[in-house]
Parts: sequence; structure tokens; C-alpha cells
Amino acid sequence: MAQRSLLEFESFSGRVIGECLLILLVLLLVILYYPHNKLLASFALGLAVSIINTLLLSFRMKRMFFLLPYGTDRAQLFAQLGLVSRLSLVFTLLYFITKTGWFSLTAVMAGLVFVPLFGMVLAVKILVVNRG
Repeated sequence: MAQRSLLEFESFSGRVIGECLLILLVLLLVILYYPHNKLLASFALGLAVSIINTLLLSFRMKRMFFLLPYGTDRAQLFAQLGLVSRLSLVFTLLYFITKTGWFSLTAVMAGLVFVPLFGMVLAVKILVVNRG
């Protein structure tokens, strides 16, 4: 049962990351035509960091499945350490943005929120399709 859920999680996270990478690629191509657009660059930066965060979460969840036979406490601690590292990445980015002013903070925040929202929309879509 755990192996099946791991395969479903890998498939879902791979799909979300792949489609968001495609969106990032298109966004970077648009930035080539508008190189001085601060909002596009800020959104792309937030999206890139969010994709990296999702990749790190995916890797951590895959490894956590292998720690479950050794006890849930060890797996939970492993997941919490991953949360700390991913949050420190986001807070470091936001601190850098507020200190330099090179990017728009609201556009970066929108980029950071895009991947989780995209994942939730995709999950609801999959649930609706599988229900019918």
C-alpha cells in the first residue's frame, strides 16, 4: 500500500513540477523580449524558488517513506528538518529582495504561491475526473 502511494506521489509531483517548469520556460522567453520588466522577472524568480522548494519537498517525502519502518518519530523529525531548510530558503530570498529592491516583492510572493496553488488545482481536477 505504501509503495503504491509513493508511486502516485512521485507521478503527481513530477507532473506539477514539469508543467510549472514549462510555464517558467515560457516566462523566461517572454523576459527575453521585455528585459527591463521588473514584474515578469520577479514572478519568474518566485516561480523558480517555488519549483526548487517543491523539488526539495518531493525528495524529502520520498526519503521519508524509507524511514517509516524505523519509527514515525524519526520520519517526522526528518520531515520537520526539511521544512526548516525550505522555509529558510524562502525567508532568505524575501530578505534579499527587501534589502536590495531589485525585484517586486508582491510579484515574487505571487510566484512563490503559484506552484502550490497549481498543485491544488491539479489535485482537484484529478479527483473530479476519477470520481466520474
